[in-house]
Parts: sequence; structure tokens; C-alpha cells
Amino acid sequence: MRYSPLVIGILIALSGATAARSSEIDSVNKSTGVVDFDLDSLKSLGYGPEVAQFFKNGNQFYPGQHDVVMNVNGAGNYSTTITTGDHGQVCATPELLKLLRLKAVPQGPGCVALNTLIPEARITPHPARFSIDVVVPEEAFDDELRGSNLTSGGFALLNNYRVYGMRMQNRDSQQFYQGQFETGMNLRNWVLRNNSSFTSGNDSSKYEFNETTLSRAIEPLKAILEMGQINTQGAQFGGTPLNGLQLFSDAASQDGGRLLVPITGLTQAPSTVEVSQNGRLLYRTLVSAGPFQLDRINGVTSGQPLDVSILQNDGQTQRFQVNTSTLNKNERGPLSYQFALGTYRDRSSGNDSDKPLFVSGEGDISVGGAQFSGGTQLSSLYQAAGSRINLYWSGDRPVTVGVGMTGARSRNEQGLQVDTGLGLAFGSISLGLTTLMRSAQYPTLESSLQRSEPKTQTEEVQNWQTQDTGISTSTSLSLSWADAVWGRFGYGLGYNQFYGEKQATLLHTLSYGRKFSLVTMNLSFQAASDRDNRVFLSASVPLGRRSSLSSQMQRYQGENNYTTTFSHNPDDLWGYSVGASHNGDQSRLNGSVRATTAYSQLSANGTWGDDSSRSMMFSASGATAYADGLFATSPYALSDTFGIVSVPGQPGVRVSAMGSGTTITNHFGTAAIPSMPVNKKTTIQLNTKDLPLNVRLGSTSFDVAVSRGTVITREIKAAVVKQLLLTVKMLNGEMAPTGASALDKQGVLAGVVMGKGNLMLSNDQIDKQLFLRIPNQSDCRLSFKVPEYFDPNALYEEADAYCK
Repeated sequence: MRYSPLVIGILIALSGATAARSSEIDSVNKSTGVVDFDLDSLKSLGYGPEVAQFFKNGNQFYPGQHDVVMNVNGAGNYSTTITTGDHGQVCATPELLKLLRLKAVPQGPGCVALNTLIPEARITPHPARFSIDVVVPEEAFDDELRGSNLTSGGFALLNNYRVYGMRMQNRDSQQFYQGQFETGMNLRNWVLRNNSSFTSGNDSSKYEFNETTLSRAIEPLKAILEMGQINTQGAQFGGTPLNGLQLFSDAASQDGGRLLVPITGLTQAPSTVEVSQNGRLLYRTLVSAGPFQLDRINGVTSGQPLDVSILQNDGQTQRFQVNTSTLNKNERGPLSYQFALGTYRDRSSGNDSDKPLFVSGEGDISVGGAQFSGGTQLSSLYQAAGSRINLYWSGDRPVTVGVGMTGARSRNEQGLQVDTGLGLAFGSISLGLTTLMRSAQYPTLESSLQRSEPKTQTEEVQNWQTQDTGISTSTSLSLSWADAVWGRFGYGLGYNQFYGEKQATLLHTLSYGRKFSLVTMNLSFQAASDRDNRVFLSASVPLGRRSSLSSQMQRYQGENNYTTTFSHNPDDLWGYSVGASHNGDQSRLNGSVRATTAYSQLSANGTWGDDSSRSMMFSASGATAYADGLFATSPYALSDTFGIVSVPGQPGVRVSAMGSGTTITNHFGTAAIPSMPVNKKTTIQLNTKDLPLNVRLGSTSFDVAVSRGTVITREIKAAVVKQLLLTVKMLNGEMAPTGASALDKQGVLAGVVMGKGNLMLSNDQIDKQLFLRIPNQSDCRLSFKVPEYFDPNALYEEADAYCK
């Protein structure tokens, strides 16, 4: 409950309703807007002439600090804490000007009124509503702060990291640790990045500098120039590793992400899932026991199967291939292109390949709902050319159809590849289907340039990737139907045929889920030609809003496994689960935890068996950055265009931007904004719900527009507000009368007594010597003891005061 605005509201009823209360107002000067109060009427109500003097210009806030909403030109609303001067004027602090997107104006010491800096400004306080209306001319705005002008440049150092580890101990001990690091620098829109990795297993450890690139946006061409150890962009031959340079249209680097046929699987234990394409790791995640589905993977190239590897924490592995492509239309604009020149580069030091000079080029054009693309890749040892057409029909029943054809030739082979894709959505039914067909002599780039077999690596070090170059046909299908009453049905099919003696692989996955009252049931069945059949059944019951209890039954390799798990998520930043399982004559305990902090995203799970077996898996990812003297952290990787927000001394502030994850200010009060939209205005939002109640930020949002490669820094001031509610008593023990005025030594009005002797003071007023003025009585001095401690989670402290 806030008392000072209540006081203001009652006083405004006296000073604002001039027409209705003519008995208390002598006149209104229409030329100046000054109100001349009838002092005798005010005196009869218990108010002194100082009240009339303070409110003669209309509605005003008392001197001090107030939480208000500033409405600027009827379009922008900004919640902030303002400072008002001795006469109720709004002080135009640099922080307030920046918040309102106004131009910075040199000003002297003390409280300079906003309408003094901007004489044309019209300021209308509404104390009863805790708001202020501000109207200023357009030339008073700062175009850069409004996001109307592009911000460019900046200098920053950064490091993105992802650390993963696993350790298993049963009959044999296995361990594997890997760190992936991206370090770099931004300087005047030049972007320097280096990718490196560290791996360690039972037998060996190594650190590799993998790729170093230097890039910059070429604004007149709406393109990006990239040099160094590049991976080519493009939908036809994207991901080819070269030492050279490439020029590609800015929008060509966009990723659709959403897959036409999702990646589905079934695991018997907590596992690590890796998705690769042509030896390039695209995604890694930890999944719990049971069915999983990955429907968004960036960097996927159409016409190339995805290699999926699963490593369970009990040491078992699964490998299979999925043929899929991106589902959504890649909004590249009417025309997109890519050109690259360079020599082939091995992805791993264990490979031995020829390294011819390559020239590649791609282009696509969109006409209505159709997208046409084509490209070629040329060298002395390998040549390929391809084309593709994608058709899109939107509306209530969206349809996606794609057909691609690629011809390739190496020193000894030449062949043809055709791939197709179909996506349908009819109400509650959705279908995704992809096919890939290759002739017997179709050469892939990697197999054509490989001189010898890659050096063998131990099972835990080799990333569990597989490449089948002799594929004949590959078909993937997903079909789902959802109904509010009957639940959700799903079916997935994966079928691969190979040239030579290798047997075809067939994988069926069936799933069904339905909610019965509070119980959510899920059933999954997986049948494969190259592995055992698997069944998964689970039931989950919510325990309150953030907890649940689930039971699972799995059958694989002729045995049943039963698991019960309790999960709890105290908030959206962290959660944990604990459980127990039994399989045959073996029992296990398991647990997992995940957390998003200001510094990193963390996840870990562990299993302990009664046969002394145990396993642990963990991962951590995030970023650090330095710019303009600020050290910032983020739980998400930083892109080539990012920012740093500083709220000095205030950890726990959540910062978010459109298209970017929410980050949290760290111990130093800084947070990195992982990515920002390029060449268009965006709003950065600060969420203060985790801050103490007595902390007020100078701004909770700001607008910015940046060019690619820009690094911005912003500082948001935080103020600690102290409020003290006095209960004022006179010497005779009676409460001070309503309407009595509290004044400082200079006669500046500090507040008015309301209710039963209530007087609210804030910040500097608390430490001032104050006097109480009551009509027809002598002034008396207020005496009170200031609390030694102000609780940061309380709106105000209370104290008794005596008028002596």
C-alpha cells in the first residue's frame, strides 16, 4: 500500500476541481493558468497557505522520488522513478532523457525542469493515477535512441563454449570429455571467429584449432563477405569445408530450422543424442529415458541424410539415418546467391584427403509461392550440379512440395540423385514424407576426395558418427493425428536400401498419448530390422503446478524395466528429478538436474546400480564477453551481432530481446544479449520481478536498431528508494490533524498529514529537519528516530514521531 500517492490524490481534488469548488478558489488567471485559492476556505478545512502556494500551478507531485508511468506523445509508455524538485517540477536527469528517447541537453547542477530544457514541452502530472503526460515536438527526439537510425561499430571480445562429459563404470570404465569453443572479436563491424575443440578419452587427449574466419557485411550489396576456413552457405552444397572466401546474400544465411520429418527415437536410459551431416556435428542434447523427438535443427542441407547417434549412460549405442529437409519456406527475399572459392579442407586431423581448388555458386529466386534454386560445385577431381523447386500453399490447409536433382562426377564414378519432399496439414492430421534415390555410381564429395580410410579412434572419442556412402534409396515418413477426445496418434517410418551386400534397414515407430482426467498416458512401440523391438509405457500425474510423479514400463531385449520418477521445477530456471528402476535382478537409482543461470545452461544426470555400476553425464554451455569496460555473461551462445546491458550492483535482472533468449544480470550487474535483429528496430526489455521492492530502475526498456556485426552497450541506473511512514502525535498525545503541512528549513513543502496522523517521507526527506505547520498554531519540530535498517523487500518502514 502506498500512502504518498493517496495523499496527492486527495489534495488534487482540492486544487484540480476548480470549476466545481469556486467557493475555495478566488480566480483562475487564464493567461498563465495559475490558480488563486480562497485561503480562508482552505484554512477552514485545515490546510495552510503553503498548500495553495505549492498547487497554484495545478496538479503536482510532492518533492522527492515517485514511481510513475510517463506517456510521451500518446505513443510511448515508460515506467520509471522520477525525481521532483522543491516546486514539484519534473527533474530532467540524463537517465530520464535517455528513457524518453529525447536528445541529451547540457545542463547545470541541481534539478533542471524538463520544460526548462524543452520550452515547447507540455507536462501534465496525474498524481492520483501515478502518471505524467508529456508532449514534445518531433525535433526533441533522438533518432538513434528511437531506433530510427542504425547503430554501427563497437569493439568486443567473446567466447562461446559447450562442454560435455560422460563417465561410466561397470565391468569396464569408460570416460569421454569434449569442449567446443568459439572465441573471437568484433571490431567496427568486422567479425573474427575461431572454432576449436578439446577431446579426452581413456587413451588420448587432444586440442584442435578447427576453423578461423573473418567476415563483414557489405551493405550496398546486401551481402556478407567471409574469408578463412569457411563452410559454404547454400541449400544445394552448403557445409562444404574450404580454405578460401565466399560472398553470399545476407538472407542466404537464414535457417528454416523446422524439419519436414522430425527425428524420433526411443531410449532405455538417459542418453546423449547427436545429429550430424557429412561429418559435421549439427546438434547435441541430453534426453531422458523413453521416446524423444527433435523437430528443429539448424544448418540442414537438403538431399543429404542426417546421421543420428545415441549413447546411453549404460554404454549401449544406437545409430540410424533420417532423410529430411526443412519444412518452412526460407524467407530469403526475391533473390539470393552464394559464390565461394577455395581449396578443400579436412574436417578432422584424422582424415587424409585430396585438396583441390573448388569454385561453387548457388542462387535461388522466389516467385509467389514457388522457390527455384540451382547451383554447381567444380574442381579438377569432383564436379556436381543441382537444381530444386519448392512450392508452398498457405492457408487453413498448408502444403509443401519439393523436388531436387543433383548430378555428380568424380575420377572413377558419375551418377544422379533425386530427392523429394511433401508436407501436408489437414486440420488435426499432418504428414511429412521425404525420399532420396541415388544411382549405383553416384559419388559423394567426401568419398571422392578420400585418399585412405580415416584413422581409427576409440569408441568413446569418435563422436559416434556413421557415414554410408553406398545408399540406394532412403525414405522417411511421419504421420500424426490429434483429437481433443481421443488423444494423439503418431507413426514414423525410416527405410534405407544400400548397394552391395549391406542389408536394408527398416524402422517403425508408433506412439499414442492421451490424458485421462489428471493422468497423462503415453505408449510407444519401436520395431527395427537391425535391432530388438522396444515398448515404452508411461503414466504421469501432476502434484501441484510444478511437480509430477510418473511411472514407466519398458521392454527390450526380452526383459521388463520399471521406473518411477518424481520431477519438480521450482521455477522456469531450474528443476530436478529423482527416481528408481528395477530390471530383472538389478535395481538402480537415478537423478537429473537442469539449471539456467546468469553464467551458463547446466544439465546433468546420474545412475547408480546395486551391482556397483554407475554413470554420469553432464553438459554446460554459455558465453562470456567484454566490451566498453564491461564483463558480461550469457547462458546462450553469442551471435555476430549482440549487446551488453549493465545495471550496476543489481544481479538477477532478466533481459530479453526479440528473437533472443532471456539472459540474467550476473554478480556484476551485467548481461549479454545473445543476438539482435539486423537492420530493423527492436526493443530490449528488462524484467525486475526478482529485484528487491525498494529498487527502481531508471528504465525497463529501450529501442535500438543495429547493422550486422555491431556490438552495443547500455547502462541502466538503479536507485534504492527508502520510504518511512510516520505516525505523528502532538504533545498532548493526540494525532496530528489532517491537512497539517510538513516543511523543511527553507519552507519547502515535504508532505501533508493524512488520516490518523500519517505522514510519508522518502529518501532525502528522511534525513532533513522538518517542521509541522498547523493553521492558527505555532510551528513545531518533528522528532523521530530513523530505523537503522530498511528492509529491501518492504515498501516502507514505520516510526512514531512527536511534534515538539
